[in-house]
Amino acid sequence: MGAEKRRSPRFEIELPVTLQIKKEHFQLKTLDVSRHGVFLQTDTPRPLRELISLKIDLPESFGQLEVLGSVIRSRLPDQSKNDDPAGMAVQFFALGGSAKDLWNKFFLSLEKSPELPATPTQQNFKPSSASSALPSLPNEPADISLYQQAFSENMNPVVTYVVRLTEKEQVDVFYNHDITVGEMFLETPDAPEIADVVQLNIVGPNSDDEYVLFGEVIRITAPTEVRGQGIVIEFIRLDHQEKQRLLQFLQRE
Repeated sequence: MGAEKRRSPRFEIELPVTLQIKKEHFQLKTLDVSRHGVFLQTDTPRPLRELISLKIDLPESFGQLEVLGSVIRSRLPDQSKNDDPAGMAVQFFALGGSAKDLWNKFFLSLEKSPELPATPTQQNFKPSSASSALPSLPNEPADISLYQQAFSENMNPVVTYVVRLTEKEQVDVFYNHDITVGEMFLETPDAPEIADVVQLNIVGPNSDDEYVLFGEVIRITAPTEVRGQGIVIEFIRLDHQEKQRLLQFLQRE
């Protein structure tokens, strides 16, 4: 399967955020934002893959963004440093319609702003003197691989690939084969290194909405008579819950 390659910039910017968990509300703030999500500062991040509800107060000319998001990595206080405070990265979940238009307009304004430098590599953040505590939940099982540990400690993807599924048959093969076996092949002339973490933005045939997955490069393949050079990517933390969310996204497409 072919893919576009994209490097996704991030911008250091503080935005007020209201996190809703059941009937409780918690006031947080962003430390940085990307096209597909935000990093929130908190000493008690939520569990990985938990689906959460956010209200993000954008500058007055844009208003408020209400969005669902999935926690994709976290950093606890004992893992934080002066330039890397505790918090959690939240990936927007199935962002579409007016919410997507609003976020895209806001993000475009950041890209055009000369006062907000962007970088596709890891940012350094200055911690705030105040932190917001969220309800504590049991820790996840400890039997995760080394690259998952590194990922949860804010190891950034080295590159982003946009995977466009333009036909229903491609969607069926992607979910029923690639997702089932836990890995996929991407044809690309510029291969990352073995063990690099990459981001996969999945786009269905009927809209431009994107679903973000992450994977580790496990093989680099030479070109053959039937396909070009490429890489084999093993999906990271693709558990049953994540597969169900992806299925909902593909069915919505």
